[in-house]
Amino acid sequence: MNRKYFLIIIILVVIIVGGILGYQWLTKQRAITPTSFGVINLTTVAETKLATIPEEYNYLDITFSPDGNRVVYKVLEGDVKVGLKNFVVIGEKKGKTYDGVYGLIFSPDSQKVAYRAEQGGKQFVVIEEIEGKKYDWVGYPIFSPDSKKIGYTAHESEKQFIVINGEEGKVYDRVDELVFSPDGQKIAYWARQGNKSFIVVGEEEGKEYDELKGEFVYHPFFSPDSKKVGYIAGKIDYQRKEFIVTGNEEGKRYDEVTSPIFSPDSQKVAYIAKEGEKQFVVVGERELKKHDEVSDLVWSPDSQRIAYGAKEGGKEFVVIDEIEGKKYSEVGGLSFSPDSQKVAYWARHWGKEFIVIGDEEGKKYDYVEGTPIFSPDSQKVGYVARQEGDATEVRRWFVVVDGKESKYHNVIGDPIFSPDSKYISYGVHSKRELRWIVDELK
Repeated sequence: MNRKYFLIIIILVVIIVGGILGYQWLTKQRAITPTSFGVINLTTVAETKLATIPEEYNYLDITFSPDGNRVVYKVLEGDVKVGLKNFVVIGEKKGKTYDGVYGLIFSPDSQKVAYRAEQGGKQFVVIEEIEGKKYDWVGYPIFSPDSKKIGYTAHESEKQFIVINGEEGKVYDRVDELVFSPDGQKIAYWARQGNKSFIVVGEEEGKEYDELKGEFVYHPFFSPDSKKVGYIAGKIDYQRKEFIVTGNEEGKRYDEVTSPIFSPDSQKVAYIAKEGEKQFVVVGERELKKHDEVSDLVWSPDSQRIAYGAKEGGKEFVVIDEIEGKKYSEVGGLSFSPDSQKVAYWARHWGKEFIVIGDEEGKKYDYVEGTPIFSPDSQKVGYVARQEGDATEVRRWFVVVDGKESKYHNVIGDPIFSPDSKYISYGVHSKRELRWIVDELK
């Protein structure tokens, strides 16, 4: 055999064998497809690069999709003196340049990116590079929980209306506070026509409140089963009074009511009320203990328990089942475990922040971000924390699970547990690379 052809055959064999072995190794190490919880067919850890941000880009608003498959960010272009322009990059695909871009969001199923855009004095919503109808002004778009609809408010001349999947709703003098039901089948929003304001559910207008008489209504909210709608209403006479309305039933009047939430079984409503200088939680018709301030009201998944943050005499603490916890400088981010047995929250004391689970305090950090997240089996808690480091080191955000810190820093967004609670996934931004990380929990 000719020596030249013999060498070619040897080289081809090496390439083919090497490719097979390399593919097998790569499959074991990295070939994982993210889903809504981070990964599918999960067998090992993974690190997936989704994009590299070019050096010349001045960027912000990095957002990872819920499934970890996609990433989007906004780029500022131009000069402040002559006017800045914006464009969006999805993965590594550059979008059209506009006068302004605002509010990047993914649909819950991660298949679509939407945002507000402005061009030539008109505003519109862009969905995956497809521009919607142009109006004088549009509100931030929101997706329905089932990802099948997208809605926003729009203004044209002196009239306002909602837009759902490109279809314009009834025209009013003003509209606001558009919300979808949890099943994605219904919408509710606030509207005003002349001196009357009311809540609209679907196409049905609710009870009218006469603004000339000092009456008002706002903040519609759905029950988890999507069957009930509540809202806040009130009247300003000699003094302002507010109350909750669920169905056609009006609740007790208070100086102020905030944050109404249905229990997960949709049977009860709890909210924070204010009377005089005190705030307190109301569950159904029962008023709980009064405090200087109340916040972060949450139901347990089984609808049997209530937890919230409270403040007395400059100190803050968590109240669980009406039992007050340890006092700190500040508390927040309350969450129940899926089995409804535990409560986790972040606390700040003596300049440091940490997670508290039950009565147990976690490691102290410079900052703890957002709300601690329980694993599906209720055994682990994950969150994002930050340490400033010394003058030569940039500040670092990382994921912490049961006291163990991730090796990846510059974490963006909240971590996500896998359904079997064995893995945790999250997005990171490092050296202009945007990556989706999956860590095995041991």
